[in-house]
Amino acid sequence: MAHRSASLENLLCTNLPPSEREANVLDTRILDAYEALEGLNQEIGKVQATLSAMQNEKKAIFKLITEYKLLLSLVQCLAPEILIEIFRWSIKSLPEGNFNVTDPRSGPWVLTHVSSLWHSVTLGCLELWSSFTICFSVLTSGSREHMNYAYIMTTCMVTLTKKGTPSSML
Repeated sequence: MAHRSASLENLLCTNLPPSEREANVLDTRILDAYEALEGLNQEIGKVQATLSAMQNEKKAIFKLITEYKLLLSLVQCLAPEILIEIFRWSIKSLPEGNFNVTDPRSGPWVLTHVSSLWHSVTLGCLELWSSFTICFSVLTSGSREHMNYAYIMTTCMVTLTKKGTPSSML
């Protein structure tokens, strides 16, 4: 494909038009070059499809490795009673011994996302949920959430730590 005749190479160095025979040769070479490009594009497409499939397979294998390692983890062998005790201590270690109930990244909420076992153990241990903070500064006055938390504060037998300005809430 990269082959050029000497006379065609000379045409590139001059302003002379090609002869009819040279123009036919050039037209043929242009068509050949387009066909070569199309062939390369098809090959590139096949390679990209293969690469994509291999990357998906790699992700699937990595996920399996992670799941297998999790199954071998010693924490999988802990009885629910042991987990509850560990969870109790983890909540007690929080500042003031409570957590912001409106933040799913704090307190027992975090534990519910580890596994289905941890989820059920965490939700089943009432002690983990008996002391929490409600941050009123996050709530919009008059919102359904706000009203629900105000109801909890006035009716439940739980330890609550109030942060923010709840004066307009009740």
